Amino acid sequence: MNLILKPSIIDHWQSQVEDLQLSSEAFYKEITDTLDRKAYPNVIYERTALNQGGFFSAKRDYLKVAWGEYEFLICAAPFGADFFFSWYIKKCMSTGALLEPIPFIGKWLYRMSLRKSYYEYDTETMFMGSIKKVVENIMAKVAQDKGLRIGQREAATA
Repeated sequence: MNLILKPSIIDHWQSQVEDLQLSSEAFYKEITDTLDRKAYPNVIYERTALNQGGFFSAKRDYLKVAWGEYEFLICAAPFGADFFFSWYIKKCMSTGALLEPIPFIGKWLYRMSLRKSYYEYDTETMFMGSIKKVVENIMAKVAQDKGLRIGQREAATA
């Protein structure tokens, strides 16, 4: 059994706005200000720098928005004369996986840790839908303020 608790990407999305120059910092601040105003329960956020490639590669700033075992990694950055936005939704493995190796009852404990109530499913989907809507609304506002149109290309990575 593999005890490394790897996150799994459950959704990915990106959008491009042609001929837009924007500050990533300002975009992330707009998102965090909106999250503060909406006061979603148990949602935390922070800026994080992730490698663009291998271990020694340059880093790119992301805004990480987390709730429970779910994380949104939001990126806003220039791409030539255009600007792109993307997000990844990750589900971090629960610590229930650590229970599985326990002799006799480990598998049962692990299966029990995976059970969810309707409330848990509802709040997970509310979190994911709410953060998506916040990002999409701010993107639309930015583009509209500049008189530009948003082009979309979606990619699911389930």
